[in-house]
Amino acid sequence: MTRALRSAVGILACTLCLGLLLKRLVPRVWSGAATSSGATKEAGTDPYPAMLPGDRVQKRTTATTVTCTPAPVPEGGSTTCTATVLDVATGPASTPSGAVRWSSSDGAFGAAPGSLFGSGPPPRCTLNDTGTVGVASCAVSYTPGAGPHTVTASYDSGAETR
Repeated sequence: MTRALRSAVGILACTLCLGLLLKRLVPRVWSGAATSSGATKEAGTDPYPAMLPGDRVQKRTTATTVTCTPAPVPEGGSTTCTATVLDVATGPASTPSGAVRWSSSDGAFGAAPGSLFGSGPPPRCTLNDTGTVGVASCAVSYTPGAGPHTVTASYDSGAETR
């Protein structure tokens, strides 16, 4: 092997080692789930699936809609309100998870069939996977007081997304 060839092989080997070392030392930005146990990524997208010290979890942009059925509700009656959370961030969709917080101008929230409910404060329900990537929902029962009301569902996309 000539001296020039040995030098080229040595430089290539050193470059590869440096690249692998930097990949482990430089903080990475994740676009995945922030959970109490760390973060998750889509399978196969990162050769180092565990988070390292210094890694950051990037919040995903979501949109939340509320639908109450039946509406309007007669005084003393109840309705089922469903919050649907959509991942609207760029890139591959990620299904939201975690809790939706509920509030209203007047009325009482309770459990709805098929959703986990926490009385709070604030009242909240746990998102369920809808089977469509990037979409999750949960529902509550709502009994309004007298007069018109505003029902609000709040989801913090930085809290938990998958």
